[in-house]
Amino acid sequence: MSSTSDPGNSARTAPGVVPLLRLSPATVVLAIALADAITYPDSDLWGHVRFGQAILAAAHLVRTDPYSYSAAGHIWLDHEWLAEVAMAAAYKSLGVFGLKLLKLALTTLTFVFLSKAMGETGASAGIQIAVVLLCAVAISMQMEFRPQMFSFALLSILIFMLARDIYRRIEQLWLAIPLLLLWANLHGGFIVGLATLGVYTLVSGAQDLWSRRGVARGYKLGAISVAAALATIVTPYGIGIWQAVLHALANPLTRNLILDWQPFARALLNQWQLSRAWSVGYICALAIVAAFAYAIVLAPAANDLGLVAVAIVMTLAAAMSVRNVPMALLTIATPLTYHLALALNRRVACDEAAHIRVSGRHTQLWLIQQGVFCAAALTLLTASGMISKSLNSNGHYPAGAVRFMELHRLRGNVLDSFDWGEYLIWHLAPASRVFIDGRYDTVYPTRVLNEMIAFNFNQTEVAQVLGADASDYMLLPAKVPATRLIQARPDWKLAYCDEYFKLYLRPESRVRGKSNVRVVIDQLGAAQVLDAYPHDFVLLRADAPANQLMETRADWKIIYRDDSSRLYARAGSAAAHLPNLPSIGTSETTNFPW
Repeated sequence: MSSTSDPGNSARTAPGVVPLLRLSPATVVLAIALADAITYPDSDLWGHVRFGQAILAAAHLVRTDPYSYSAAGHIWLDHEWLAEVAMAAAYKSLGVFGLKLLKLALTTLTFVFLSKAMGETGASAGIQIAVVLLCAVAISMQMEFRPQMFSFALLSILIFMLARDIYRRIEQLWLAIPLLLLWANLHGGFIVGLATLGVYTLVSGAQDLWSRRGVARGYKLGAISVAAALATIVTPYGIGIWQAVLHALANPLTRNLILDWQPFARALLNQWQLSRAWSVGYICALAIVAAFAYAIVLAPAANDLGLVAVAIVMTLAAAMSVRNVPMALLTIATPLTYHLALALNRRVACDEAAHIRVSGRHTQLWLIQQGVFCAAALTLLTASGMISKSLNSNGHYPAGAVRFMELHRLRGNVLDSFDWGEYLIWHLAPASRVFIDGRYDTVYPTRVLNEMIAFNFNQTEVAQVLGADASDYMLLPAKVPATRLIQARPDWKLAYCDEYFKLYLRPESRVRGKSNVRVVIDQLGAAQVLDAYPHDFVLLRADAPANQLMETRADWKIIYRDDSSRLYARAGSAAAHLPNLPSIGTSETTNFPW
């Protein structure tokens, strides 16, 4: 039989299966822990949970938008509806911990099937360990609480099917049809699955024709691909699901504004400038791509040309948009493992794979390695807050402004920044509506996106935005250019600000809670007095309206209250940190420890 490394030879030598789950299960556990280690929530998380809750409550899909005022009643093509239902169900069952378990389960699926696919290549355990751990670190940056988690898991399953077909001729690709049907209801990334299947079919069929093996296999693969494509329209939206996905891919605004859609090189440069430590994932991704190119050049083989073609296409997609990097790495890992094994002559033959044993001194070393990897995995999961009932944030949320609105019962239309729309929906809907949120491709017309750009960058059209959509409030990052214009307008007043966010309102806003708007505006003068002098304490009557302002200020802390009065101390003062403060709430407490 001819060598499999001959590019013109399509004959195969079936590699021995070297399952990493059996040879080094702790490696897979560590890879899962590495990929799942980052548990910071994306700002859209709470929107996904809220949308899923709405579907569960109504027992049907929400077809038109009930959350915005700029696109109220607009058709909503929610291509992530099933993922959102799953996220809402997890949250309903176990709260935040349920969301963490769901993320961990999908991460586990992703890396279990990725390791199984690499095992099909017959590469040595050492090569598989290196590749899977490197992939885990690279993918961890985008393994977020988002519906794309489902795409990662399903793509790994599809790659496993292709690996079995191409390396061992176990033909079970018909399973891709129900897989794509499920995928199309979970996330728009199903288009990656179809592209993977399509490229594999075209290249495999062309190889068969070139080697004169006939067209039977090509027809079979083509039929499966067509059936899988038709299965993707078996959704509540029918062919409309394609409309939503293609719109997202073709929209130039998203590629310019949304970080996830930026080219890989630009995203890497931006991340490097912000934080070199957080650039590790990008660097690992580059290392994997470089190793893939090296292995292909050093040990070309026609055996798995279909998988290699898929990996190349997905690498190009990742170069165009950084959100495709995990998909590219999942498609690269298996052919990288195979060709790296050929290049280093570390491939296990069929008869050797069937009799792999660990014995004697190697058993002890193996047990030590497994123990170290398991301990590292447990440490990572614990340090990431896996068992915690809360989520840590690596960014700044407008929590103070939202609490301010809730405290004063301020309700109406909120002109917001894109990044925090779904966070506001979670906290303020249905009493308040937003101008825009993360559903920019499934709800909002282009007009709204253009107005958002004009507003955020203080362009000439910003005045039209302020009046066109009857906004009652504006909640913006403190340093966006638009705040300069707003400060010069007499029809808007600053109601709340902190280091990162500013909340403006209209003095004559026609919203529920109008009287509350008046109270807040009256307090603006009080805020100026509070900041103008070096006060150490503030003593107020219990019924003074200024108490509402004091309760929203992070720089002041209440240290005593009774039926008739309130005493506040500046947060940085010694009084605010004294131990054993008197119990709060009774007028009989008068003996202060200082």
